[in-house]
Amino acid sequence: MNEALTSIFDGLFLPLEGLAPAAAMVLVSIVTAVLFLVLFRLTSNQEGVRASKARAVGQILAIRLFPDDPWVTLRALGGALWENLIYLRHSLRPLLVVLLPFVLLLLHLD
Repeated sequence: MNEALTSIFDGLFLPLEGLAPAAAMVLVSIVTAVLFLVLFRLTSNQEGVRASKARAVGQILAIRLFPDDPWVTLRALGGALWENLIYLRHSLRPLLVVLLPFVLLLLHLD
């Protein structure tokens, strides 16, 4: 299996052999980032991500609007923390989808 993966990655990186190592890494990083962003967008619950971000911003605005009221500030901090946890939950599936290709890429870039 390792030989098959090595030959696949060797074929993918073949066009980069003439480039300087730093330039090749920059190019691989850009292509990888774009591919992983597309995968994240396709596999995540975009509406849930948008909603949890908006609610977290609302909680932070409450802190800014009522800085003199400690109870409102504490409640808003708790709400912002809760919304961040919901945001992370929405990001878990895309993370699991991207994890295996990312690990394989890192192993073969070594």
